[in-house]
Amino acid sequence: MSLPESNVTASTKTWEGDYRTILTPQGIEDLFGPLGRTPLRQVVLNRIADVAAAGKLADGLVDAGLIDSWAWAEERWPELSRRLGLPPNWFGAATPYSVPELCELDFARTDFLIHIAGDVRFDPPGGWLFRAVGAFGSPATSIVTATPPAGPDWVRSRGTDLPGGWVETQLFSDQLFLARPAEILDGSVLRAEDPASAKYPKPGGALTFEARVGAWLASRDRKTLAGFMSR
Repeated sequence: MSLPESNVTASTKTWEGDYRTILTPQGIEDLFGPLGRTPLRQVVLNRIADVAAAGKLADGLVDAGLIDSWAWAEERWPELSRRLGLPPNWFGAATPYSVPELCELDFARTDFLIHIAGDVRFDPPGGWLFRAVGAFGSPATSIVTATPPAGPDWVRSRGTDLPGGWVETQLFSDQLFLARPAEILDGSVLRAEDPASAKYPKPGGALTFEARVGAWLASRDRKTLAGFMSR
């Protein structure tokens, strides 16, 4: 099965601590290769001291056809925060853990974006992404993710089994998610409040991108579908 190239962007972020690994052919292959080459690919950079060196590495990946585009979070956030109706310092100390993902969503020019954190290695079964996009046919679904083989019982204990191997929950992790950028990029999502947001750890406490989306899912009764990665 295949997806239209215009439909999904595969995206990650990178920073001072990992850009030398991520912005290499092997780093991109490790992150995006298991999804196949169909989705568009992008990287958002942030908090890097040598901007020229990082930009050169990213340009090299574009020239080699390994990614399609890249951007700096620091350059995009001021305008994005204005459009969202948020002050630039909305996330406070949690800014480094929140702004890049939002800039990824804003930078994408596709209906869907799959975010994979730089320290995640995602090895889905064939056709997983096709099925994941199709899962948005459920009206309540806002997030689709994968559950690693070690975690199915934990997820099932916090959700409801559905046909097709999915479990419906209200769990959210910023490590790996498939979402519609247009739905998440809403100021009301990023202002959502719910006791569920208190469960997310510091740094940043409850005022993080992860906690805000988690609170929004809970307060609006939106759903996450987790699909197991067993082959």
